[in-house]
Amino acid sequence: MAQLCAFIGVDRHNDPQIRDLAGAKRDAVALWSLFSDTIPDVDASLLIDADASIENVRGVLQKTIAEATADDTVIVSFSCHGTRDHRIVCHDTDINDLPNTTISMAELADAFKTSNAKAILCLLDCCFAGGAPARVIDAGAVLRDVISPLESIAGEGQILFAASDVDEPACECPVKRHGLLSFAFMNHLKSAEDGAEFGEIVDEVMKEVRASAAKLGYQQTPVFFGSVAGGFRLPKLVPGKKYFSEFPDASKAIATKAVEGLHQL
Repeated sequence: MAQLCAFIGVDRHNDPQIRDLAGAKRDAVALWSLFSDTIPDVDASLLIDADASIENVRGVLQKTIAEATADDTVIVSFSCHGTRDHRIVCHDTDINDLPNTTISMAELADAFKTSNAKAILCLLDCCFAGGAPARVIDAGAVLRDVISPLESIAGEGQILFAASDVDEPACECPVKRHGLLSFAFMNHLKSAEDGAEFGEIVDEVMKEVRASAAKLGYQQTPVFFGSVAGGFRLPKLVPGKKYFSEFPDASKAIATKAVEGLHQL
């Protein structure tokens, strides 16, 4: 059985009309480095900024979701802008041609539905609601679906965990410089004693995101859809060489009066 992962984060955009983000790249790099440090034989792809073109994003979705076998477990995360008509924004998205330069929820749903993977978890740290602080570009038609486009993606063996529902913003923390969902998800897995089932941490992650958003003056409620028979077990994320190389400040030791109290963050 293989663990296939893809972590996608876009702060900078080729189109100057698209507002830059501050934490999307950091989300992807942190998740990639933590999973790479924790699972030695993981097949983990990282696409950030200019590398996260629509062609490359489609390529990594093919490699992970489409080509996965019945023995494989897949984790895919997107940290980026969304659009009001439920599309994922890439580095080379053209704001004047959204249908042809973005990944639609329908395209992502098709990839999920045709996958042979044993289990898929998709983290979607972007949003589809308007608002200046949110991970959204205020362009494109506003869709009013009877069924949530997020719900249409997941099913048995497939879980979609989104930072917010389609009518709420998904915010970044200006201090931590991470998306609220990505930061809470990583934190809970780093503190898990021996890993955790997705169902064991989801309520606490949602609670942390709601509280963090409230401190910023916004209402943000993560949502998830789908299930995996027998559960979806996630590892305890242990920062190592790759993580500390990307985030050197995290390797600073905390000193106490007792020598045995020295430890790394």
